[in-house]
Amino acid sequence: MSAVNRKTLDKRFKFSEGEKVLCFQGPLVYEAKCLKLEASDDETASYFVHYNGWNKHWDEWVPESRVMKYNETNLQKQKDLLKQFGKEKSRGSSDGRERPKRSKSVKEKAKVEKEPETKPEVRRTSVDLNVTNNQINQEPKRKKARVESVEEKEEIEIVHEMFDTSLNIPHELGVMLADDWDLINHQKQLYDLPAKVTVEDILNKYLESRNNLSIVTQQSSIQLKEMVLGLSEYFSVMLGSQLLYKFERPQFGDILDKYPGRTASQIYGCPHFLRFFVRMRSTISSQSLLSNNSLVILITSIRDCLGFLKHEAASWFNTNDYVIAPAEYHRRAMT
Repeated sequence: MSAVNRKTLDKRFKFSEGEKVLCFQGPLVYEAKCLKLEASDDETASYFVHYNGWNKHWDEWVPESRVMKYNETNLQKQKDLLKQFGKEKSRGSSDGRERPKRSKSVKEKAKVEKEPETKPEVRRTSVDLNVTNNQINQEPKRKKARVESVEEKEEIEIVHEMFDTSLNIPHELGVMLADDWDLINHQKQLYDLPAKVTVEDILNKYLESRNNLSIVTQQSSIQLKEMVLGLSEYFSVMLGSQLLYKFERPQFGDILDKYPGRTASQIYGCPHFLRFFVRMRSTISSQSLLSNNSLVILITSIRDCLGFLKHEAASWFNTNDYVIAPAEYHRRAMT
């Protein structure tokens, strides 16, 4: 990136410093203010924006494709996207968002003033759900570690204040989950694998349905595709350790041996995908190792995906897809 003088701003940029704009944050649109402008050697414009009412930790560089003029047409698009992908708030700002906390204690302000100024973090384009311990920088001194824990807690509070992190499983899906539990644990049946419609198939259908909406832009379409990929990968990671009932574990080992080139999302289907969302409901608010941007996009997308499944899952969940386990399998499952 190279700084651009003011004489060429009108030619290279659609937006100016200090201009009030609308900016995509995940699939939603929020009010923002352009703080800085830069252009690359090929004259690709970027803007450093501050989201109105949000903590400055959310300030970021964004490409021009994510920024829109603040006008009635785009404000209506903002409302349409909020109805489609988000959950409207009754309190907070006029655009339906709760405002994050902006006040700090004197001690916390002093900590911020002493910290060296750093460049804004580059925006992540996909959700990194597989965070390892090696990615966490451990401070050797207890005092510094305490400061980090305070800041981390503050970041989590910001997200929770700004965005409702709860996930509700629709009643229609809850009935399917109850039938699934009974068939596996009470009737000792197994879901026939590979599934006729796999998790990967379901996610592709979800993506296709959302891309067909007129309000979805090219930028939000790219982000949805990345999120679908992230959900598919996270499902495959969670399945073996968190989504199976005890009676299903021998089947899991058998199916992996039979299809070594496939991921779990390419083998398992609707019932296990519904269990995945139940598990996510209990763990999503503790995802403190995700970036703030990623957490908001993750929650928003999961809510929308649940809404999609509420209307479509009935065609992919059929009790006839369960088969009675043979006696030999029962012996293996009980040992």
